[in-house]
Amino acid sequence: MGTCEMCGHEGEMVDAIVEGSMLHICRKCSRFGEVITVEKPVYMEGLPKKVSVQEAQKYVMDNCGELVRKARDKKGWTQEQLAHHLRERESVVQHVENGHLKPHLALAEKIERALGIVLIVTYEEPQQKAMNLREEGLTIGDLIKLKDTGR
Repeated sequence: MGTCEMCGHEGEMVDAIVEGSMLHICRKCSRFGEVITVEKPVYMEGLPKKVSVQEAQKYVMDNCGELVRKARDKKGWTQEQLAHHLRERESVVQHVENGHLKPHLALAEKIERALGIVLIVTYEEPQQKAMNLREEGLTIGDLIKLKDTGR
């Protein structure tokens, strides 16, 4: 239970990326972003300690259509010429520029190369890695990691 950071609704919350920001929001507001599932560690006596490790995830920017249109205009290309460079249909380029289609990662990478722009952002989400302190021994580095994660 918590309070939605977008609408203020109280109830069950989920973590989601909305316009590039990680928010704690309700299910109703989750349609405005991409829901991220984060495993919460369970602390019980006898279980190994967990250490945080970063894992990168790639996302296409929300305003990619506007960026594509501006970069295409700057190069002096028509939508047809860009489609030819991408080996895609012109309607795909039109839908991307109008915001009706958010390109998948492979298409976004092709657009980035063709126009020399950045459409893909990397978000790093902490993941949990098991570490049994009784078997491996404790090093100073392990203590610093555990202190940084607040455990």
